[in-house]
Amino acid sequence: MSEQADQLIALGIEASNPSAGGASVAVASLTRGADGWRVEHRGSELLDVSDRRRDDLMPAIDRLCQRAGISPMDFGLIAISAGPGGYTAVRTAVAVGAGLVLATRAKAVCVPTELALAIGVDWGAEPGSAFAIALASKRGEAWVRAFDSDGVPIAAGRPMDEAGFSALIEQAGIARLVVDRFCPESWRARAVEMGVEVVPPTFSAAAVIEAGAGMAWTGAEGLAPIYPREPEAVRVWRERHGS
Repeated sequence: MSEQADQLIALGIEASNPSAGGASVAVASLTRGADGWRVEHRGSELLDVSDRRRDDLMPAIDRLCQRAGISPMDFGLIAISAGPGGYTAVRTAVAVGAGLVLATRAKAVCVPTELALAIGVDWGAEPGSAFAIALASKRGEAWVRAFDSDGVPIAAGRPMDEAGFSALIEQAGIARLVVDRFCPESWRARAVEMGVEVVPPTFSAAAVIEAGAGMAWTGAEGLAPIYPREPEAVRVWRERHGS
């Protein structure tokens, strides 16, 4: 389906951090309006992540299509949560998305995972203020991105150590920190010490569609995972072989 169509069906894939919960696929109807695409969600399907030896992504898409009464050939847009996240999980999601794009001729978009997560940040009855999302923590470092009270990114996401994180809290006036269970305890303690509320992320394929609807779309050739740091296999190889 052409990107120029005024109505299309979008598939969202959120499988970037399966161990954190919320791994899912979703479908939505998109209608072009004067100020962009209007998103009408039509359903979602959780992935079964209980067995790491079994990839449930394609079966989940099939279950969702059957329940929604559509075919993958109906997809006009495929939005993929492209990381940062689990190395294998992100690669698998992007590869599946690229395969579907080639098979269906749909448009596609790789959505930085933190942009989709930002849509789900809920302040409840309290007024919003700046917040930050930290993902893919490893060896005392995490991928961090800050947002203003309207959920608009303050700067690009980047790897950050605890000192940089503390400086960001002060400079941007961060009031809430969204972190997964891999976040170092020292980061959590530092955030609480500085008066920052620490909350878990809410991963949602529907949010991936919402974020992707407002981004530039591409074909399969434009899809790529977003890595927070050099892949572990590359680092180990380089350390062992000196290159």
